[in-house]
Amino acid sequence: MTERDAWGHIYRLYEKFAPGLRQAATLDDDNELAGKLFLSALDELRPRFEEAGEDCGLILLAGYDILDEVFKNARKRHQERTEAAGRENPPPSPGAA
Repeated sequence: MTERDAWGHIYRLYEKFAPGLRQAATLDDDNELAGKLFLSALDELRPRFEEAGEDCGLILLAGYDILDEVFKNARKRHQERTEAAGRENPPPSPGAA
């Protein structure tokens, strides 16, 4: 595997999984979907990692880490939007009616 091949695999992995991870970050459940997506991405990456040399392996690992950052950033943006919406539309006070 060449470095170009490794970057190509990462690009395809990103295209396939980043949109789903962004969507999963907006869910308020236990993020079972995100876990499944990360495992699927890892399953796709594993055979390529086994054939990669040291440098290409580092590229593949960095690409997987990029998916983690995509999820974390989307989760943070979602939380910020949720908090901002809560400040703009506070729940009614108990005595209001």
